[in-house]
Amino acid sequence: MKLIKPIALTIVALTTLSCASNKMKTVVGDINQGIVSYKKYKGKCPTCPNYTIKVYPDRNFVFNGIENVEPIGEKSRVLSKSEYKAIVKEFEQNHFFYLQNEYLSNTMDVAVSNLFYNGKAVRFQEKECPEKLKGVVSKIENLNVE
Repeated sequence: MKLIKPIALTIVALTTLSCASNKMKTVVGDINQGIVSYKKYKGKCPTCPNYTIKVYPDRNFVFNGIENVEPIGEKSRVLSKSEYKAIVKEFEQNHFFYLQNEYLSNTMDVAVSNLFYNGKAVRFQEKECPEKLKGVVSKIENLNVE
């Protein structure tokens, strides 16, 4: 009987740690797909654009238009070295790592965006975010798909 309690506690502890570990791996795995990951989704706004942009360390650029944006579907290309450097420079010059994690209001009928760069994620609505963040987003959004 004395042996059963320590074994049961060990099983509970390992199960809890295993679950926490799996959750962390899932989040990190999803976020680390690219050096830059930008997602703009419509929220409760039926006419707002819905798309994702990813930039990878090998300079691959992937745009996936989902709804209310052109083009619809996945398009990709390789960024030039100068385009890639300009994006990285934009993040660094605008002190992306010092921004808050969220810039949101209670308004539900506007698009919400998620921006990820090298381990830091920011969730925001355009009207609520600082100019520094708008500058970074503008640089990413102005990349041509073709």
